[in-house]
Amino acid sequence: MENSYHYDQTSVTGLGLAALCFSVMLVLMVKRENIIWPLMLIACFISFGQRINILGLDFTFLRILLLVATLRIVAKCEYKGFKLQTLDVVFILLLIARAVVYVLLHGSVGSAVYQSGVMYDALGAYFFCRLFFRDERDIIKFAKVMAIISIPVAVFFLVEWATGRNMFSAFGGVPLVSLVRSGRIRCQGAFSHPIMAGCFWVTALIYVSLLLDKRNNSMFLGVAGVFFTLLIIFTTASSTPVLAIAFGMLGAGLYYLRNHLVSLTAFCVFTLTCMHLAMRAPVWHLIGRIDVVGGSTGYHRYRLIDEFIKHAADWFLLGVKETGGWGYGLSDVTNQYVLEGITGGAIGLAFFLVLLFMLLNGLRKKALEEPDDYKRIIIWGVWTSLFMQAMIFFAVSYFGQMLLMWYVVLGFATSLIYYRGASSEGAKEIENLSIKNSQSAAGVNSPWISPGGARDGHNKGSAWMKK
Repeated sequence: MENSYHYDQTSVTGLGLAALCFSVMLVLMVKRENIIWPLMLIACFISFGQRINILGLDFTFLRILLLVATLRIVAKCEYKGFKLQTLDVVFILLLIARAVVYVLLHGSVGSAVYQSGVMYDALGAYFFCRLFFRDERDIIKFAKVMAIISIPVAVFFLVEWATGRNMFSAFGGVPLVSLVRSGRIRCQGAFSHPIMAGCFWVTALIYVSLLLDKRNNSMFLGVAGVFFTLLIIFTTASSTPVLAIAFGMLGAGLYYLRNHLVSLTAFCVFTLTCMHLAMRAPVWHLIGRIDVVGGSTGYHRYRLIDEFIKHAADWFLLGVKETGGWGYGLSDVTNQYVLEGITGGAIGLAFFLVLLFMLLNGLRKKALEEPDDYKRIIIWGVWTSLFMQAMIFFAVSYFGQMLLMWYVVLGFATSLIYYRGASSEGAKEIENLSIKNSQSAAGVNSPWISPGGARDGHNKGSAWMKK
């Protein structure tokens, strides 16, 4: 790449600094339901080349915003009523297991610093969503945000597709000349890679599609959001996001079979087992035959899974430092399940699989219990987005901005599973706190601006804001 990520050094442009300051201001001032705006704006328009290095610690703009959001939560007591649930504990244990295994394997201070950064990103983004997003209305709000942001992002991607030049290269972290494969320009904008850009927006597509329900009164925005999101996805010229659309459609269709999902899953497992026994090659060899847009690396993905299984003894206990010795090109780990195994060992992979199963099963049960058809569809939309991730994990491992979207999906899913409507004491306490803050703020009437006060009223809130 012509521009590096500028690791271990401060790299901030004037425009990037202005965007950061504006986003920090939004995080501190907007109401709870609008706080996703600054994070998604930074994720979609500022590359990871923009960062501030403090004593050897790298802070990307997203990390800075998560830190500011944490300060807001503490200052405004927005954590009141939150209770740690089983899924939260499983997620934390996954991060701890992965970090411990990684540090034991590498045995260096640098590895500990690296894992602390990984945990900071994961915990910050995940609990950000857990605290600020609680019910179906928040999911629809997120869908509207992504639909609006997709319009300018699509414009930038079209310019890149037409010129072969990435305007976001000025921030660093992305190349000036767009990647080309099999004669097709692979647009990526501010994202870390065209595949990550495609996966990010195909995940957003699931939520934007919820706006097509006329009960949201956002039909026009939904149609526009779906159109521009699809435009972004296809300009990335990547097979994985296109396949993800197919998995998303499959997941949405399973809504009508939700009562029989357990039996259907058992049937699929039985069928794949029979195919594996009957085929000459293992059943995962089918991945090697997938090529949607031309020039795909399906065979590489098959080899990676095959060698991962054959070398189980290498990674089972403490993972492995390098997979290049397994075969030519296999240092490129394009499989999230494989990545979990080689970085977290068997225990890390086990926690990851347990987390996925609990989330999918929890959302399924929640949808079956929900009597309201409208809310049930929204819950199933989140289930579909998670199901889609579980499928495309066989073809990609996440990094860059896509990790933020992944933690957003996890946060949404967990919050919906434990949300109990108006009867929830935690939800009541948080809502009462928000109302009290609103009533105590003087002269703040904008629907965008949060009343920013502490629990005892306007004076403490104002004093904190002035600081």
